[in-house]
Amino acid sequence: MSSSVLYKNIYNFLLNSPSDHITAFSVIFQLIEDDAWYSKDKLKEIIHQAIIVVKKNYDQTSEKYLKLVDIPLKFDDAYEGVSSLRNIKESKQEEPLTKNEIETNLRVLKTNLKNSKALYTSHFRKYLKKKSASDLSWRVSLASQVICADLKMVRTLEVEAYNFFMDPADRMKVTAPDLVKDNCDSFVLNFIDSITDVPNNILLHDKSWKESNEKLGKVTLGILDILRDIWKNPAFGPKLVKSQSEGTYMTNVIVPIIRASLKDLSVGKSGYISTAERQSIASKDRKGIGKRPDVMFIASCNERVYELIYGESSRIICDEQKKENDKVKTWREMNDGMYWAHKGCKPDKDEFGIIGIQVAGTEMHLNIIIRGMDEIHRFYNLRTVKIPIQPTDGDTVFKFVETLLIIWNILHVNIFLLYYALPTSSSSSTENSSTVSSSPRSSSPPKMKKRKSIKFEKK
Repeated sequence: MSSSVLYKNIYNFLLNSPSDHITAFSVIFQLIEDDAWYSKDKLKEIIHQAIIVVKKNYDQTSEKYLKLVDIPLKFDDAYEGVSSLRNIKESKQEEPLTKNEIETNLRVLKTNLKNSKALYTSHFRKYLKKKSASDLSWRVSLASQVICADLKMVRTLEVEAYNFFMDPADRMKVTAPDLVKDNCDSFVLNFIDSITDVPNNILLHDKSWKESNEKLGKVTLGILDILRDIWKNPAFGPKLVKSQSEGTYMTNVIVPIIRASLKDLSVGKSGYISTAERQSIASKDRKGIGKRPDVMFIASCNERVYELIYGESSRIICDEQKKENDKVKTWREMNDGMYWAHKGCKPDKDEFGIIGIQVAGTEMHLNIIIRGMDEIHRFYNLRTVKIPIQPTDGDTVFKFVETLLIIWNILHVNIFLLYYALPTSSSSSTENSSTVSSSPRSSSPPKMKKRKSIKFEKK
C-alpha cells in the first residue's frame, strides 16, 4: 500500500468513524486489517498529517476533537501493542513443518552424517538412531537439518570430537591485543567525574566566540568526522538518498551532527539531548497536552528544567506543505519555551533566546526567539544553510559548520544567562503562552533533585 493510499484510509477512518471508535490503537490496527506495515516514524508522520486536516472540522471542545488530539500522546504504546498482535498473527500464519517434511529432513541429515568423515559423526549417528520424526516438532532445529551447538548430543561429545565440531566458530573469536586492554584500564583509572561551579563572569551576545580557537577547532573536527561518515554511507548516495525515511535521516545525519556540535559544551551532567520525541513540558504547561519535538536540548539550572532547543525534521525529499507545517510547529514550540523559561526565572531581555532548528529537506533553518524589553517576542531566522549529505565544495561545508558553531555559541551564553537570572516571583509565574487562548495555569517548572546549580566540566 502506498503512502498516499494509507493517508486516505486513515483520513477517512478519522473523519467518518464515531468518536468512541477513535483511539491510537484502532488507527494503527487498520494496518493489520490491510496486511500492510510501515516504520514507526513513517506511520506517525502520516497519522499526524491526517489529524491536522481532520480536526479542523470540529470545535476544540468537542469529543471528536479531544479524541483526535489524544492519539499522538498514546501512539507509542499503541504501536507497541499492535506490533505484538501483528507478530502473533504472522507466527500463526507461519506454516510449521509437516510430519512428512520432518521425516525427510531427518533422513537426509542421517544420510549426510553417514557419508561424513568428521570426528563427531559416529556419536551423532548413535544419538539420532533413537530419534524418529514423531520425537521432533518443527521448532526443534534437527527437524530442519540444523545441529545447534547447545544440543545435548553436541555437549556430550568426547573432547577431541567436540573441539573439531566447534573449530569453525572458535576460529572466528579473536583476542584483543594488550594495547586495547591497557587503554581500557587507563580510561577507568584516569576518568575523573570532576565538575566545577560556573565561573563568576557573565556572558552576553556580543558577536564574539565564547571559547578559544583551539576549542572551536576541536568541535569542528568532531563535526567533520560525522560528515565523513555520512558521505561514506550508501544510504545517502545518489541511488538511495530519495528513498530514505525521516527516521533514517534523523538517526544517521541530523542527530549525530547535533551531538557532535554540542559535545564539548560545558554543561556537565545538567544538559542533554532528547531524541525520543519526548513530550515538551513547556507545551504541556501551555495547554495540558505537550507537543513532541523531534529533538530537544534540555538543561537544568538552579533546580529547574528548561528546554533551550527545539528541532523538527522532514524527510530528505518533502513537499512545501510539510515544510510550512514544521515551520509553524517550530516557532510555536519556541514561543512556549520562552514563556516556560520566564516562569522559572528572569533571564536578560534582548539577550536570552530559545533556539529552533528546522530541517526542511536538505536545508537547515537556524531560528531564534527572544523577549524584548517591551515584553514582545521577536522571531528571527539567523541562518539558512544547505546540509551537505553528499560530497560538495568547501564553502558549503564551511557555512554549515559555522552555523553549527553559532548554535553552540548561543547555547553557551544562554545557559549562563539562566544561571545568573533572578528567580521569578510566584505572582508572575502564571503568565500564559500566547500560542493559544487558555485559562491561567499555576504550575511552575518541576524541581530537580539533588543538584543545586548547573555544573561545568573541567577541560
